[in-house]
Amino acid sequence: MPALTPPDSRAAVERFLNVRWSTDDPRRWSQPLVPELTGGRGGLFGGCALGAVIAGLERATGRPLAWITGQFLAACRPPDELRFEIDRLIEGRNIAQATVVARVGDADVLTFQAALGARPATDGRLRTGTMPLAPSPDRCPPVEPPSGTGGLRPRFDGRSVPTGPGDDPATSRWWFRTDELADQGDPALVAVVLDFVPMALSAALGRPVFGSSLDNTVRVVDRAATPWVLAELTLDSLTDGIAHVTGRAWTDAGVLLAVGSQTCVVADRPG
Repeated sequence: MPALTPPDSRAAVERFLNVRWSTDDPRRWSQPLVPELTGGRGGLFGGCALGAVIAGLERATGRPLAWITGQFLAACRPPDELRFEIDRLIEGRNIAQATVVARVGDADVLTFQAALGARPATDGRLRTGTMPLAPSPDRCPPVEPPSGTGGLRPRFDGRSVPTGPGDDPATSRWWFRTDELADQGDPALVAVVLDFVPMALSAALGRPVFGSSLDNTVRVVDRAATPWVLAELTLDSLTDGIAHVTGRAWTDAGVLLAVGSQTCVVADRPG
């Protein structure tokens, strides 16, 4: 079974996400929302909530995440406090499946479903796909957050991977890291990186836009340590203001960390 993130490294990620633990119930935890967890319009950056759920479920079950999906029911912003509770947990010999509800006050604002654990391998390891060719981060130009961006984006060093003549214009690639953490490969942090969808939408559309997530799914492939994460994000479709986006996250050594997908509502960013 894949090893969980080392406790010291996970504790740093939990501080990054401002996760607080219940002292009497491992099935409950919280995330007070602060500006450092917000997106471009001052609301919760959805990947931060997803990361908090990953951290909470792995702590509660002692198993590594395999898959998680979340649905965003209502907007929330500082000074709201998200309170997470495992609503249902079924633990088998190898796999646990869970449902988590996040509330602000008495209102349900987010719901999540997840599977955790692994089955002992009998046929080795098979992975398809190859890391896209990309110059190292120090050879890629830094990307400054646009004016009016919320508090999360400036916490990351983002580098834009130049596109080539044969590249799909709907696909963009970015290196990301945060100086607040030594290891960028924790699934709770990779979930945040794969949620930088507005950057991919703006690059694909050629104009600055916002993206408000309706859902967000992450499938964990590996937990390899890495100083940088390469995110490849593709706008699959945009119809009637609804965009479908898929993504992959890689280590700097070419190990596939996770694949993700989400649907979001697109709005133009004011000039």
